[in-house]
Amino acid sequence: SNAFRYTQHGRVLLGCRRHRHSVSIEVWDTGPGIPRSEQDAIFKTFYRGAGPGGPADNEGLGLGLATVRRLASLLSLAIAVRSEVGQGSMFSVEVPAPDRRAQRSSGPS
Repeated sequence: SNAFRYTQHGRVLLGCRRHRHSVSIEVWDTGPGIPRSEQDAIFKTFYRGAGPGGPADNEGLGLGLATVRRLASLLSLAIAVRSEVGQGSMFSVEVPAPDRRAQRSSGPS
């Protein structure tokens, strides 16, 4: 929801990239971007970045990305953020890829 909240112009893209042993689930947006100095802070509990109209315009509670980080840690999943001010952001979570051989041998239930 943050991608949609902060992207006033442009688009939001949800996609997956298959790697050798994992799948990266990615959300790309053309929002305002996040300064490098704040990219770690956005995952802290109750941290709220400035909304589209400034800090007073932020309706969030600052729990979403903190929850994402905690869940990813509990599940041993890697999360990442790449962002450039004025260009947008990319958030991703990397999950293990299913074993295709096991799927083929199990057959329909």
